[in-house]
Amino acid sequence: MQKVPDYARLSAAELNLTVTRTLVVSNPQAELNRTMYDYLERKNKENDAVDQLVIHLSLEGDYIHTGSNEYKIQEEIEYARKTKFEQVKRQAEQEEPGSGKNVEAIKQAMRNKFDYKSREVQTIYPSIKERGAATCPPITDNLRGEVTQWEIWDSYVE
Repeated sequence: MQKVPDYARLSAAELNLTVTRTLVVSNPQAELNRTMYDYLERKNKENDAVDQLVIHLSLEGDYIHTGSNEYKIQEEIEYARKTKFEQVKRQAEQEEPGSGKNVEAIKQAMRNKFDYKSREVQTIYPSIKERGAATCPPITDNLRGEVTQWEIWDSYVE
């Protein structure tokens, strides 16, 4: 059996050849027909807001890479919560012997008392009301003159 090399054999000219590739920002799976019929206005309308977003990987849930900064921050928060829990448990045991065994009561006491439904806590989410593009108007010249139909016909024939 003959062993096939892992690389292609190229000539010197092919090795020196520069190959350029360009990444484009258009989604090949996006719809090409951007016009839709509007039944209220009874005319075709062009939709400029074609979604060009392609999601290649999406992880839903609490997945964090172990080498990331978020993971380190989450570990610090978890460590702080555990030490706070142990501290409250020891404090409850010192105040009243035997109360440190009631873990659910301690967790209930440590619960966040923050009310997320209050008006001050809610974040305003500005929605996009209109999307468009603005350009500078083209340069125009004012022309005046009188033309008859016969002059137009003669220019057409020539």
